[in-house]
Amino acid sequence: MRIRNLSFSYSRQTIFEDLSVESSSSVIFLTGPPGSGKTTLLKILAGYLKPDHADMVDVPLSIGMIVQEPTLLPWLSGLENIVGLTGVSLSSLESHQLFYLIASFVHAKAFAMSYGQQRLIELIRLLILQPEVLCLDEPFNFLDKSSRTAVLDFIRSYASTSSQFVISTHSLDDLRELSGDCLIFDGAFPVQTLKRGPK
Repeated sequence: MRIRNLSFSYSRQTIFEDLSVESSSSVIFLTGPPGSGKTTLLKILAGYLKPDHADMVDVPLSIGMIVQEPTLLPWLSGLENIVGLTGVSLSSLESHQLFYLIASFVHAKAFAMSYGQQRLIELIRLLILQPEVLCLDEPFNFLDKSSRTAVLDFIRSYASTSSQFVISTHSLDDLRELSGDCLIFDGAFPVQTLKRGPK
């Protein structure tokens, strides 16, 4: 990930002003108080938001994102939300390393699932596509301890081979369990620099 002289504003609020940051780490954490710009940066990286100006926002074309809000189509089953919307085969899904986490409820309609179950469907839907960069906005919200551990283990092994993960989190446990760069938002605007935390 390489960003050079990035500027972005919402209406009258300037979020980033000439921000430059670079990391080749396979896992990059964005941490800081709520509303400090973490989600905005993820959305810029994923192409959801267009910068006001940037000399460079260098990320691969193959990129995916999970946002904090639920994104499943509620009238579809978990299976339909994955296979039907991504085009992956049923056999590919069932052979995925994390499929066992959703096997018991994958045929349920999304509206009938708990928040944690919905989040697992969203995570596996993205992970099975194997994009080069995965932008995850508070991805472990609502997950129980065993599911969270399984997803963290998967990310740890997968990130060491091919993909880069950019993860916003408030959890110190996430920072302890995954090695990588830690970029700290201090909550002040406009963001012109990001400090690096100990990792």
